[in-house]
Amino acid sequence: MMLLSASHTGLVGRIFLFAFILESVFVAASPGNNVHVLWIGDSLTRYGYIDYLYRFHRDNVGFRRFESARWSRLAPAPVVTLATLDDAGAEHNTGRSENNTPVQLLWERYWGNWTDYFRGSTATFEGHMTCECWREPRMRTESDDEADQRNKVWPPAYVRTVVENRHYDSARDLEGEKRKRDFLDSLLPESNSLHMSTRQEKHTFMQYLGDHAGVRGVRTQRKFPQNFGPLRTFPPEFAYQVSLKFALQYLYSDLDDADRISHIVLNVGWWKHTKLLVELEETIEAALKVAPIVIWSGTGPGRNGDDSQFRFIEEKMKKLSATSNGAVRHVPFPYRRQDIPDACFCDMVHYCCPEIYRKQTDLLSQNWKAVAAS
Repeated sequence: MMLLSASHTGLVGRIFLFAFILESVFVAASPGNNVHVLWIGDSLTRYGYIDYLYRFHRDNVGFRRFESARWSRLAPAPVVTLATLDDAGAEHNTGRSENNTPVQLLWERYWGNWTDYFRGSTATFEGHMTCECWREPRMRTESDDEADQRNKVWPPAYVRTVVENRHYDSARDLEGEKRKRDFLDSLLPESNSLHMSTRQEKHTFMQYLGDHAGVRGVRTQRKFPQNFGPLRTFPPEFAYQVSLKFALQYLYSDLDDADRISHIVLNVGWWKHTKLLVELEETIEAALKVAPIVIWSGTGPGRNGDDSQFRFIEEKMKKLSATSNGAVRHVPFPYRRQDIPDACFCDMVHYCCPEIYRKQTDLLSQNWKAVAAS
């Protein structure tokens, strides 16, 4: 039996000390007590959710793969930003700001079908996001929607089969050995495989389509999307449908401490929501039992400037926030219709200028960044 010399003993001690420090780093970076935001809304809320998380992940976790290679397989998107438009709304420069989220993540029709969009947008976050998603693969066009409304076929049948629930965890355990190897690689000057972050955040998106579909999911168990695989797709007959108040009362109210929700971001978007109006106060009360802070995200103007679809509920939320002692917060949309050039609209209600989402999510995130920094 060979005995270790003093020099070997010192070396072994340093190795164990380094291993202890390394393990401590990863334990400290595990899902913790900083922030867990629940976003509830339609496609506008989804795009705000993805915009915020793309920039958060880039700045606090870091992408392992070469950035531009991720988008090379997509057809070139017409890049339009507020910065590239002059006062008359004419595009004069197609350069994309590095601070923006790639517009392909913020408009599904660049992908050709829903399955590719779900897979691509989820895979962008390299294992930190899961998605419970199902939708008819064919992308509808703006003319499809206009034809349905002219023929009074609204909502279209596909709405009752849509499921899209996502979960993001900046400290998701991506195979411990691989993370440790990446950490060691990052010690080399030429490597940038992992950014160590002092900010850990969880963000969950649950799609809400108002009266037409409510909150939907395909799980019979009351589980959050972090329990799903990287991407789960199911036939629509397995989907359930519940009201927003029911979801807040029974789906989100019994989470473990590690998954406790700190903030709720809520918006109804452009979908009919008469049921929510009737029970709005009760719904907000249920939300405050889930999270101490509820943030109403103001809806942005459509291309035709009409805000009648959501004006009334916006006014009600302003009044509720004024009497809530800070528990309910109303964050108005940062742009008026006259501030948005026509070229920034992908269709009647969605935006192809990433800065629009960035401005709004920067305002929303001020409500939880102070918590994460404390």
